[in-house]
Amino acid sequence: MSLTHTPLIVGHRGAATLEPENTRRSLLRGAADGAQALEFDVHLSADGHVVVHHDASLERTAVAGRTEGEIADLMLAQLREVELACGERIMTLPEALEATDLPLYIEVKAAAAAAPTVEALRAAAALERATIISFLPDAIATVLEMEPSLPTALISTLPDAEMERNLERLYGGRDLPAQHWASFGVYELRREHVAAQHAAGRKVNVWTVHTYDQVRRLVSWGVDSITADDPAWLRATLARLANDPA
Repeated sequence: MSLTHTPLIVGHRGAATLEPENTRRSLLRGAADGAQALEFDVHLSADGHVVVHHDASLERTAVAGRTEGEIADLMLAQLREVELACGERIMTLPEALEATDLPLYIEVKAAAAAAPTVEALRAAAALERATIISFLPDAIATVLEMEPSLPTALISTLPDAEMERNLERLYGGRDLPAQHWASFGVYELRREHVAAQHAAGRKVNVWTVHTYDQVRRLVSWGVDSITADDPAWLRATLARLANDPA
């Protein structure tokens, strides 16, 4: 298959298949395995620290120390007590920024974390390598108000009418200096959805991709970035696709 365009390889939660998700170890593995950008999730602690964790609570990921509780109800000192797999600990956003110099897709999981995330990026002089992504339109709206030049992506499992309304509300008719995105789950996406976003001037990210056929289809549709739990696998799959005569 002749590749006229190769999508950016995004490591999902670092390299979530191979290392404990959203940890320093996972970010380093994703970078070592060929990710061109790294995705991770953030919440806000009770005392206002942006912390890197997917779930709103600790129960799924904590293996020792403090193993229960809602992140929004816990102070950073309490979150430091949480032990994750492989002896990893919950990072703050500044610590994650120090762990890697790759471009970052930072997913805001709680609307309250949106403004502090922008502030942390400003303080670390890291605005230029971040894209803020979220399922929450209000979180994206906050980012656009604070930093119109910061790229953002609204996420949706389905490319449905609600998604289109939210995209129009956030981006329609506005002269924004940054490139913005729409990010879709792989299973419901179709070629026409990708074409519609490109026609509207937005780039398209797709998550979380696991099969050769999915990659082949997405490349043929011209998506701009692909998120995978195993960046090395995605890199190898793209190389295989480039040499596949079909």
